[in-house]
Amino acid sequence: MTWKPIDSAPKDGSPILLYELAAVASEVTPVFVGKWREGQWLTNPGNYKKQPTHWHPLPDRPDADHIASTIKGRSINDA
Repeated sequence: MTWKPIDSAPKDGSPILLYELAAVASEVTPVFVGKWREGQWLTNPGNYKKQPTHWHPLPDRPDADHIASTIKGRSINDA
């Protein structure tokens, strides 16, 4: 995974992974899903304002067959 400088991030409102260095200092998880909206970076969900330094595209979702085979036979209490 290669993180890219925030200056190159898409600003079309699509969700991406964001890295915020300030979160490391405050012992908060520094990686979160966010998007550019109304002239600022916001978490998605939550709409908390962030100041990320780097970004990365979201990974592909697992396909439906893989999800079904992974959870087949499990109950909600198996987690």
